[in-house]
Amino acid sequence: MKRLSLMLLVMLCYSLVKAQKNEVNFGVISYTMPEGWQRQENDGGLQLSVTDKKSGAYAIVVITRASASTGSANENFNYSWDKLVKKTVQVNSAPAMSSPGNENGWEIISGGADYTNGRTSGTVTLMTATGGSKAVSVVLMTNTKQYQNDLTAFLNSLKLKTITSGLNGITTSSKSADIDFAGTWINRSSSNGLGTSGYIENEYIFNADGTYFFYAKIFNQSINNLILKKEKGTFEVSGKQLTLIPVSSVTEGWSRKNDIDVFGKLLSSQKNVLEKVSYQFTKHYFSGIQEWNLVLQASKPTKRDGPFSSNTTFNNAWYYAQPSVNKPAIKLP
Repeated sequence: MKRLSLMLLVMLCYSLVKAQKNEVNFGVISYTMPEGWQRQENDGGLQLSVTDKKSGAYAIVVITRASASTGSANENFNYSWDKLVKKTVQVNSAPAMSSPGNENGWEIISGGADYTNGRTSGTVTLMTATGGSKAVSVVLMTNTKQYQNDLTAFLNSLKLKTITSGLNGITTSSKSADIDFAGTWINRSSSNGLGTSGYIENEYIFNADGTYFFYAKIFNQSINNLILKKEKGTFEVSGKQLTLIPVSSVTEGWSRKNDIDVFGKLLSSQKNVLEKVSYQFTKHYFSGIQEWNLVLQASKPTKRDGPFSSNTTFNNAWYYAQPSVNKPAIKLP
């Protein structure tokens, strides 16, 4: 099973595994209670905690209740980071992100950072899971290595219930169950005459439950507004053919915050014509740049992806790479 690295004092690892002894169910999540910890439940979710009164060392785990969500995994992570982390403690940097993963139909994103809370400092980690039009978050916070083993055991016990239906209750095709390109893929270019004064950035998020999200951000230094296209739908895979079936698509106009390429206020929103497209897809490794690309090919340019890439390694193609520090995913409003 795929393992996702988390930042927690040191880079701990966890996996979503089969049921453990003494498993406790809480909504869509199950876990094993660390021995000697306290459990407190409220309307917002669940808190597990332990404290050493002599030294002041502590560790806290917060599990939210699953809530309805139409946002992407990235949107849900950013929202939870602001609401659950930044409003609780002072983080000293942007979160260090781990590679996204997929388990039981959920897209999982995690990241962590150092924090201060008065005279106390420590490390906080956030994990969000998005799938089946729902989102759930887990926060781990500690100011000591004393409870490292407890936290590792807790992470190893986490399990998410399997999602049985797709976007907004639409049952997805069984052909999408075993995809090897689930996750986030991005493409950034200065095409369409924008040159060095702007760029176009496209982003796909493919979920293991057969749903997808697509975003396109257009920035031009000479224009006051930013353009954001948002689309969601389902997809089917047959051999090397990928068919996208959108259920909604809108183009939004946003003001530019502080006169840079950061979304400010929503100014306009217009529905787009839905475009069902079938692509030939390939995962290709470019050894020169040491990067995997998801290559999509079609018979003609699409409204969704724009003009074909000038890279002729594949004919009539677009090249999407996985997000990295130098190539981050779109930061949505």
